[in-house]
Amino acid sequence: MKRLAGLMAAGALALSLAACGSSSGPAEQAPASPDGTWGTEAEGQPWLNLGSDGKISGSDGCNNLIGQWTEKDGTVDFGAMGSTQMYCEGVDSWLGGAATATISGDKMTFSDAKGDQIGTLTRGK
Repeated sequence: MKRLAGLMAAGALALSLAACGSSSGPAEQAPASPDGTWGTEAEGQPWLNLGSDGKISGSDGCNNLIGQWTEKDGTVDFGAMGSTQMYCEGVDSWLGGAATATISGDKMTFSDAKGDQIGTLTRGK
């Protein structure tokens, strides 16, 4: 009888250890890739294209933007972006001041060098 109880206890322990190694919850979703176009290329609207080669092209709605990007731990870093210097009345050129961004679903939220949120773009279709 003691031997049977010992075998049952060992079996229960083995099952509980096996359960620890398996995932019973939903699978973790990989973060969305920053690659691709964000915003719309309509006249007067901000947009960025983040190339898989780390290059940026886009517009703040008036001026053309170029630069490079990197991604680490879910944060996109834009480094220094170059821009044309045209004047466009009524255009908010916030995108030219972006230093970093984070992605949540199909929304990219941009922050300036101080860490203040300055705007958002949705993933292009």
